[in-house]
Amino acid sequence: MKRQVIIFDFDGTIADSFSYFLTIINKLAKEFNFKQINQDEIHACRNKSAREVIRDLHVPIFKIPRILSKAQREFNGLMHKIQVIPGLKTALIELKKENIQLGIITSNSLKNVTFFLKENNLDVFDFLYTSSGLWGKARRLQKVIDKHHLKKDEVIYIGDETRDIEASRQVGVKIISVTWGYNTVQALDCFAPDYLVNTPQELVSILTSNPE
Repeated sequence: MKRQVIIFDFDGTIADSFSYFLTIINKLAKEFNFKQINQDEIHACRNKSAREVIRDLHVPIFKIPRILSKAQREFNGLMHKIQVIPGLKTALIELKKENIQLGIITSNSLKNVTFFLKENNLDVFDFLYTSSGLWGKARRLQKVIDKHHLKKDEVIYIGDETRDIEASRQVGVKIISVTWGYNTVQALDCFAPDYLVNTPQELVSILTSNPE
């Protein structure tokens, strides 16, 4: 199923950052006065949508922009430790050899993502768009499609969260959900993505197979 443009989420999809995300969230919980995530609550949180996690942790809605901004700065000091998802670098190189255009849309900062890509020799992406918004994935995805004059049946979105599935549905593009990121297989499956993959090589197989 070849597509001309493959757009990736970053954290949890490309960058193996979940454990660092937990560290940052628990640090910010003290500063912004919301509930921390205990070790025995991690799986339950991964099985929930972002909205449910925010509700259950009692995160003050009006503080979310400040929390996200601070989280980006916290990530800045950790990017040298964060690794590429095992097997994904090889998968990305394989996709690039197929002349597939690759891009990233993320709520992480441009500085953080640029550093990560350079540090890991991932010079395979044709474009990178960042934003600090938590709920604007659909809007950012549509903006990229409009800016590059893309046909929606030529685009497929790759993400690890239920938010990614929701965004793809709103915009009208196909979604491949990966199971190695923030949300569990069960949580993702409940949102019925077009494809659900367990390994980077499985992702390559889907993206480079013959069109249906």
